[in-house]
Amino acid sequence: MKHELEPFHRNTPEVDLLADLRRVPEELGKNRVTYREYNERGHFASTAMANRFGSWFAAIYKLNLLRTINRNISDEDLSVNHVEV
Repeated sequence: MKHELEPFHRNTPEVDLLADLRRVPEELGKNRVTYREYNERGHFASTAMANRFGSWFAAIYKLNLLRTINRNISDEDLSVNHVEV
């Protein structure tokens, strides 16, 4: 099902969309947010963010939020042992 912006949201400034996107992970106390979490708590739909910014990840990158899913990981990155301290 394709999500369309309601007519009164169609011209919402990017700064307002990004402010709302920033608000959700701050409320959750996290540095990342899934599109599902945003859909539950945001004032707009995650698809509206994706449509405006080109993708969901493009929107979260604008705010320097971390990705929640990593696909297309290179073989080199997969073979490296990462140890978090």
